[in-house]
Amino acid sequence: CDPWASGKDCSYLEFQPVDPKNLGYLHNEHTSWGGSVQMGTKDGMFHMFVSEIVCDANDLDQTRCGLAKWQTNSRVAHCVSGTVDGPYTRLSTVLPEGHHNPTVAVSPVDGSWNLYSIKKFDGPIEVVTSTDEGYTWSDPTIVSKFQNPAPFLHEDGSMTMFYRYDGGNLPPTLPEQRYPV
Repeated sequence: CDPWASGKDCSYLEFQPVDPKNLGYLHNEHTSWGGSVQMGTKDGMFHMFVSEIVCDANDLDQTRCGLAKWQTNSRVAHCVSGTVDGPYTRLSTVLPEGHHNPTVAVSPVDGSWNLYSIKKFDGPIEVVTSTDEGYTWSDPTIVSKFQNPAPFLHEDGSMTMFYRYDGGNLPPTLPEQRYPV
């Protein structure tokens, strides 16, 4: 087994201990879910891009509105921490309500941060780009009509996008698709 795994078939992960006081991101008003973390090379901070669910007027009697409204009330927030395990402090909203499943990929060509997310509850996948490690972002561009983005950025400037595909007949093997970034 590799050092991070154990068991007869190496299927048990050896996680680092977690300090409950430093447990990621917890907002007083909004439920959060998912997220992607990238370490800044300029500021040395850990940047988390997380889906957070905005409560509406019907939820004012609750501390957080829960996951029930993820399809309509999710947005992407930018949070930072000095350590990877947190606690994270919310800085800003990157993408408005109707966006979720954020995934950050750093370009091996120019170092830009590319934040992929799902718009609406089932796509399309959009990308916004930052040249200052997450503090400002471009306008969104649609990159796929599907959902659950898992991009891989290649050194030649192209991208392979893995995604969730519902309701179609797939051939036994799909050819690799590359898209310009």
